[in-house]
Amino acid sequence: MSLDDLQQGSYKSPSGQVVTFDYEDIESSVDKKTSVFESAVGNGTYVQSNGRTSGRFPMRCYLSGRDYKAKAEAFLSAVLEDGEGVLTHPVFGDITVVPVGQVTRIDPLKSGAGQVVYDVEFYETVGLQIGETGGNAQVFDSLMEASAVDFSNKVQLTDPVDKASFRNKLKSALKKMSDAIKKASGAVAKVNEAIEDSGDSINRGMDTLLGEPLALARQTQLLIGEPRRQASLTNSKALAYQNLARDIFTGTLAEPSKYAKETINIFHLNKMMAQSYLGNTAMLLAESTDYLTKADYINAADKLLALREDYQAWHDDNFESLEVSTISEANTDTGDGLAELNQLISSVASGLITRSFEAKTERREPLASDRTPLDLCYELYGTTTFDVLDHFTSMNELAGDEFFLIPKGREIVWHI
Repeated sequence: MSLDDLQQGSYKSPSGQVVTFDYEDIESSVDKKTSVFESAVGNGTYVQSNGRTSGRFPMRCYLSGRDYKAKAEAFLSAVLEDGEGVLTHPVFGDITVVPVGQVTRIDPLKSGAGQVVYDVEFYETVGLQIGETGGNAQVFDSLMEASAVDFSNKVQLTDPVDKASFRNKLKSALKKMSDAIKKASGAVAKVNEAIEDSGDSINRGMDTLLGEPLALARQTQLLIGEPRRQASLTNSKALAYQNLARDIFTGTLAEPSKYAKETINIFHLNKMMAQSYLGNTAMLLAESTDYLTKADYINAADKLLALREDYQAWHDDNFESLEVSTISEANTDTGDGLAELNQLISSVASGLITRSFEAKTERREPLASDRTPLDLCYELYGTTTFDVLDHFTSMNELAGDEFFLIPKGREIVWHI
């Protein structure tokens, strides 16, 4: 591409405000979504392509000229508007985008007086649609029902040896889950007591439940979901669920053997528990009030979608391995629960991105002169209440003399 082919860079805000800017070297990126499947027998690897993500365009935007200060304020106002805008990219032309993450202002007073520079990252968006399903809670309930029925239909516990082996695996899995969730719930007695009561109920009725796999699945799901129903430490519990799911996904690949039923049973137990972990993670993120900035919401959506990709790859790898030599009606997978899981995660991710439009944007800027934290808080937030001052000092990691005077040139962070 020649210089003549490059377009004038500009951003059109949701309200229609258009601000042009100059640029130097530019970059862009997309992620290719793939799943890699290793065969349990023979050589070779199958790679399945699942498309690509939308583009990401980190831009360093230069505002200069006689009226550069007014242009800089107009540009900042435009990128802080809620909703989707249009980036006229120098190479790719018009792209529907949302500015995401930090908006960093640079005033090159020594190297480039008479201009302001902004670092902004634009995410291409195609718009997400939430299905008319009656809400996330209804989809979550449908997921739990489908997952429990699938487990009940697939698990094979008629043989006493298989039943004894499965009992030990189930107890171990439930203990690992309970320990991790109780740790994430801190010292909240109400949460820990509920987890212990649910776990004791399963252990006391284990022999009966092993003969009624549908009831066993529902009891296990209730135990896994108990911490989510207690309103505290939302993000810590969501992270614990994610770690438990990843522990399953990174485990040893199931391989058929003379103990085929044991392998099949453990796979379907892990599948049911993984769907519970992902479903509860999604519901916690959907209900979370702990996010502050646009970047917080976008990162949460990205992690949730990545977790779904990890689940799909794990599921397909293991089922393909089992299917090689153990094909029967009991272990032929019909994908039960997958449609509901995809629907729930897509809906929650969509909601997180929509909520990001109204979230605060993080700004960074070096101080032009020595300032006190009190003075800065009043200028930036219009108040000097204890909560605001505490948030500002914590966010900027002030230390020592900075509690009294922040020196010139120190980069400060605030949210608007």
